[in-house]
Parts: sequence; C-alpha cells; structure tokens
Amino acid sequence: MEAGDASFLEVSVWDEKPPWCQPWTIVTTGVSGVAASWALFHTPFLTVPATGLVLLWWKVFLVDYPLMYAEYVRQERAGAAAGGRREEGG
Repeated sequence: MEAGDASFLEVSVWDEKPPWCQPWTIVTTGVSGVAASWALFHTPFLTVPATGLVLLWWKVFLVDYPLMYAEYVRQERAGAAAGGRREEGG
C-alpha cells in the first residue's frame, strides 16, 4: 500500500469507533495512567514499566490497528471491484 494511495486516505478506522475510543481519549488515558503511577508511588520501578505498557498500547491501537484496518478495507474494495467477495471459512 502506497502512502499516496487515495483509497488509503479515504479509510479511517476512527469513523467507526465511538467517542470514548478516539485517539485523543486513548492518549489522554495513557498519559493519565502514567501520571497517576508517578503521583501515587513516586518510583520509577512502577512508572517505567507502566510507561512501556502505555507506549505498547499506543503503538497497537494508534499505529498498527488503523493500518491493518485500512489494508483490510483496501482488499475488500479490490475484491468487490474484481467481481465478488472472497469466500469466508476456506
């Protein structure tokens, strides 16, 4: 998939998600979790792993998942344009 592909630009997983599952809420929740960890415990032994988990969560839900969704939609559109859907279940 090319970054300049117009079909890629049209597809947004966030259009399908409810308000509580938008990028700004994911980022706000992650920042709040890390800040709460530091405010409550004042120790890097808990805050650093919490930060690592938040960064992993952000990568999965803010980077990987939207790309996989866009690729899925692109493949479905290509299949529909080719004259039919792929058979489900093999």
